[in-house]
Amino acid sequence: MGIKTSTYDKEFEEYITSRLACDTNTGVLTWKPIEAKDRADAMYNGKYAGKQAGTVKKGPSRKGYRDLFIKGRSVCAHRLVWWFHYGVWPEKTLDHINQDRDDNRITNLREVDTETQSRNRGRNKLNTSGVTGVHYDDRIGKWVSRINAGGVRVLLGSFEDFFDAVCARRSAELKYGYSSIHGRDYSTYA
Repeated sequence: MGIKTSTYDKEFEEYITSRLACDTNTGVLTWKPIEAKDRADAMYNGKYAGKQAGTVKKGPSRKGYRDLFIKGRSVCAHRLVWWFHYGVWPEKTLDHINQDRDDNRITNLREVDTETQSRNRGRNKLNTSGVTGVHYDDRIGKWVSRINAGGVRVLLGSFEDFFDAVCARRSAELKYGYSSIHGRDYSTYA
């Protein structure tokens, strides 16, 4: 999410450090006060200085991520927290370990490839069985269990009993290194 590493230059980084303070332990970015040279600067300080930066997006593609609009660019807060902590921009995808997209504590962020991140996703809103990778197939009258492994969709089997299909899926999640919270709603354990 956010803009790619190559588009950040030193001038942009200097601007960020002049305008933002970051507590990487809490993952909170706050607007710094600026020198009030004119009325606009004073208004900025009154409206923003000392307040949490960014807004949590509600749209379908970025729902739950906190974004900031800086110098005409939309930047994800978690990328900024990473930069403030490590001094470099992430080269890969940043994953929120607990799946809460607005929990930007540095201990909740990890740089991973997209396959690893996909193994730490919550349940899809279209899921009707309540278990990721398990669905009822009306054509055969059985529960079907599947998992993605190494970019390949693997059929784990079809089962008379829902519990057996779930067990097959959970075993495969362990085998293929999925997160223990994959397919679950983060709000139930956060």
